[in-house]
Amino acid sequence: MPYILIILIIFSSLLGKEHISPIYKIQASSMVTDIKVYNKHLFASTDLGTIEVFNLKTKKLVHKIKIPKIKDYLGDFLPSKVYSIDIIDNKILIVAQSTHGKRNLYVYKDNKLQLVEKFNNKYLIRKALYINESQVLLGLISSEIILYDMELDKVLYKKFVVDWGGYGSVFKNMKLSEDKKTLAIGNDSAIVNIFNTSDFSLVKSYKGQNVNKILDIDYKKGTIITGGKDRRCAVYKDYQKPYFKKGEFFIYTVALNPSATKGIYVGNFDNNIEVFDIKNEQELYLLKGHYSIPTDFEFIGENEFFSSDESGEIIFWEI
Repeated sequence: MPYILIILIIFSSLLGKEHISPIYKIQASSMVTDIKVYNKHLFASTDLGTIEVFNLKTKKLVHKIKIPKIKDYLGDFLPSKVYSIDIIDNKILIVAQSTHGKRNLYVYKDNKLQLVEKFNNKYLIRKALYINESQVLLGLISSEIILYDMELDKVLYKKFVVDWGGYGSVFKNMKLSEDKKTLAIGNDSAIVNIFNTSDFSLVKSYKGQNVNKILDIDYKKGTIITGGKDRRCAVYKDYQKPYFKKGEFFIYTVALNPSATKGIYVGNFDNNIEVFDIKNEQELYLLKGHYSIPTDFEFIGENEFFSSDESGEIIFWEI
């Protein structure tokens, strides 16, 4: 091999990952808890009880949904923190804070916010996801999953999430497969379980790469990525040996691009986003732009995505 080529290879390895800067930024009114892109608009839920809608062409705020304020123990009115949103057929499914530490479930449609009375201040809902226009999955902090049919106003099942030892374990996050037929759940036992959404039967379990609480999860093309309190970003993929990438800090936020060829996570004190190749584990890019802890990712293409943070800043990236 020519000496000049050897020198170039060594020099390239010393340089490390390519640094990428933001394409543009959008500012929400407060800490962003969840983001979704739908019909050429970005929807951002906040800890001050709003869902803020931005036009992706103009980058401007075009609508703001306000959740009713709640009373605290002293009788004062406080903003109702929004924990999760999901969208289907122009309907927004919303989980928001209620009184006495509970959560409420809302549906926003045709510019009207409707409380789902069956779940009014009854459960600690962690997340809600649409299965179809009628059925929704609710993940509870009590380690339970509820499948609820809104048209029938009926709970189709209520199941307890168990770990390998047969005990319940509070799950941290859940993600549906693209066809919504299976659900991946990460829990406090550092285990990932895959369930059929039709009857909540267990399909498969993964363990060994995380050794502490799973804080976030993504699930695409049969590939799973997790972030944990153990500072590990783990990858499980059939027909490939599982592995993890070590961070400097708790890994709160992870995601996969649509083809599950790239993984992203935040595992450092500088709030930089790490991008790596899922198949060969190679670090690809380091994205610098956040000055607060990132809270969510939303891919809109193979190499384009949004990231949000605790300051309310939302950044668009191209990798």
